[in-house]
Amino acid sequence: MSDPKFTDSTLLFGDSITESCASESLHQRMSKRYSRVLDIINRGFSGYNSRWAIPALKEILAKPESPSQGIRLITVWFGTNDAMLPESHQSVPIGEYKQNMRSIVELVRDRIPNTKIVILTPGPTGNTVNPLRHPDRPLIYATPCEEVAIEVGVPVLNVYDVMVKAAGGATPDKLDPYLYDGVHFSSAGYQRVGRRLPNWDTIGTHYEEQMVAQG
Repeated sequence: MSDPKFTDSTLLFGDSITESCASESLHQRMSKRYSRVLDIINRGFSGYNSRWAIPALKEILAKPESPSQGIRLITVWFGTNDAMLPESHQSVPIGEYKQNMRSIVELVRDRIPNTKIVILTPGPTGNTVNPLRHPDRPLIYATPCEEVAIEVGVPVLNVYDVMVKAAGGATPDKLDPYLYDGVHFSSAGYQRVGRRLPNWDTIGTHYEEQMVAQG
């Protein structure tokens, strides 16, 4: 019989790509993987960039889901909206984006120091009707995102590379099967990212053994 009390949790923190609960999404994949081991808390905010993420995270960490529930893992996935063209109110300059990502890591380490952090880079952009998005922009943000993660010692999954390799190139037509509107992931797109979950060096073998032992 399963234990009815609260388990510890994983916090999924990001924009609408995190928010999605569609088939094969990050939420669905993590829920299946850590069933009865970790509760999955989805805090994806549609339209958010890394600038708006910081006050949102402060509020989240100020209000624990339960006094008995600890956040053991947090995924941080921002950059898709930061990478919009400068004319967009959602766009964030690369230098600020990098500092915002550092600040998010620092905030987590300050508030919940024993929590594992995983960063995901923005993915590519395909065919989209939004004139404020351009297919060349995401890579300009994915690379600095990965650099920041390495700099601060946080495991990172380069989603841009995963998707482009799966598609066989970065052209919008090749990416179409993986992005249902040119920005948000289709089930096939999430599946490609999700396939990396079992092999992530992100969480670490010891940490996974710990979770299984305590589950």
